[in-house]
Amino acid sequence: MIVHRSENIFRKVIRMSKEKINIFCALIVAVSIVISGFLLSGRGNNDKNALITKTELASYLHISVNDINQIINKEAAWGPKDGSGNVNDFFYLPYIKINNIMYFNKYSVDKWIVEKLTARIKY
Repeated sequence: MIVHRSENIFRKVIRMSKEKINIFCALIVAVSIVISGFLLSGRGNNDKNALITKTELASYLHISVNDINQIINKEAAWGPKDGSGNVNDFFYLPYIKINNIMYFNKYSVDKWIVEKLTARIKY
């Protein structure tokens, strides 16, 4: 009888532990789904509107800040139009100056790179 009772108690403990484990696993899955949804929605990482500094741009493009300055100066010397006579939105390296500091948008820089690759511009 004592052995039988101890087996029943052991089974109840295992059953309770399994229930707790199932609840814990369900909680982990739920949290993972919420985090995944947040990351996939774009709220966790929105590069399309991100502004970066000249130093960050140099790191992003794997070139020096001096190279970026040379590109900006050469493009400024070319004048306001591309070879066809039409203004092209991505003919110049796009940036905005705020308090005399240049900021670049990664998405626009990527489009500028595609334009330069297509036109085969050399710096």
